[in-house]
Amino acid sequence: MSTWIILAFLAPFFWSCANYVDKFIISRYVKVGSGAGSLVIFTGLTGFVMSAGILLLGHGKIAIPGWDMVGIMIAGMILVASFIPYLSAMRTEDSTVVVPLYQLIPVFTYILAFFFLGETLSLRQIIAGVLIIIGAVLISINPSNKFRIKKKVLGLMTLSSLGIAVNYVMFKWLALDSLNPWATAFWEYIGAGIFSIFLFVCIKRYRQEFTAIVKNNGPVVMSLNIGGEVLNLSAKLLMVFASLSVPIALVNIINGVQPFIIFFMGLVFSLWIPHIIKENITPKYIVQRVFSIIVLFVGIWVLF
Repeated sequence: MSTWIILAFLAPFFWSCANYVDKFIISRYVKVGSGAGSLVIFTGLTGFVMSAGILLLGHGKIAIPGWDMVGIMIAGMILVASFIPYLSAMRTEDSTVVVPLYQLIPVFTYILAFFFLGETLSLRQIIAGVLIIIGAVLISINPSNKFRIKKKVLGLMTLSSLGIAVNYVMFKWLALDSLNPWATAFWEYIGAGIFSIFLFVCIKRYRQEFTAIVKNNGPVVMSLNIGGEVLNLSAKLLMVFASLSVPIALVNIINGVQPFIIFFMGLVFSLWIPHIIKENITPKYIVQRVFSIIVLFVGIWVLF
């Protein structure tokens, strides 16, 4: 098997693992009724740890043009801000519903690139976008409640996907593909850390929730956050390295299998360790999610 295929498939696997780390933290260490802001502060502060790690590992070539540096940090802030609706959705819904909705990201990316970068949309891209949106709506339907759409989770993940798409377009606008990926990661993490400090200082509720978690389970939550960020960074780098051998479009298609991976992992966890991770695995939910994920994947395949 070609090396790039292994790398390309490992990326969505690592991202799925990171998603379940988030789910575990929310389920185990965040009290019912609390918001997601406290965990976002943890995630942002982890950025400082990760940036220090990049330097300690010897990836010290982080000097880049000033405006690019500022742009990357702002993009990092936007990325962390987009985690707030994502973690809020994770509090109220299964991972197998929340994570597949991230397939909306390329739709928003193309729309934003159309308006701000002057890129054109082909008929194929429009059809693919429609398919992805249909899949997102289908997976947001509650089959136990007269097939009503779960508007809250769909709205939260639409907002989160939009934020991440803005992050992607900013990177492209700054032509970051020509920069050292370690430098990109370093300054993005610095921006994430700065944003977390802003949340801590300026939002009282987040500060109180963060302080309570630190008092009770601070080292554990921080360790889990660092582990999740290591998985996220590893997935990003795997995508970069895989795309060095084949067109990025092909790598993006393979990344579209993440909803299948997250679904399979949720099924395994719910059967083997339900006391840690428990998803709804009743037959009608399984059928609905599999069908919706297939529609999403077809949309990704057509898009790329």
